Amino acid sequence: RDKEQKKHYDEVMARAEAAEEELVASRMVAKDCKRNNEMLENKLTTLKDRIKMAESLHEKNEKELREEILTAKQENEKLSTLITSLKEVSEKTIKEYASNKRNMQSTLEKELKEAGLECQALRASKANQQRKLHEIQDMMEKQKSID
Repeated sequence: RDKEQKKHYDEVMARAEAAEEELVASRMVAKDCKRNNEMLENKLTTLKDRIKMAESLHEKNEKELREEILTAKQENEKLSTLITSLKEVSEKTIKEYASNKRNMQSTLEKELKEAGLECQALRASKANQQRKLHEIQDMMEKQKSID
């Protein structure tokens, strides 16, 4: 019976040792899990901070881009208005140029016609003067021959 008790005692002790080893192993796993959990929580906190910074930067960039778009739209409107104004001025200038050109051509044609008439009158006068000069020269020659 002592042997039986000793055997039973050895079995109980062996189970106790195994249980203790399991407990130690379990505690080690628990410590590893706790350490891993802390590392993951630190990473999560870091990621949350990065996300907040990224969101803040995104909001800042978005605000700047919206301001740039608004400025560009305003500039576009100004340029569009200026282009319209320049087109109007250009059209007006072209019409004035065409009108001035017609007036100048008309005036030039009139002056050329008048100059042509004057030239004809001068040629006629010159021809008349030359004829009179020839007549006078002829008369002077006749007079010389008579004297």
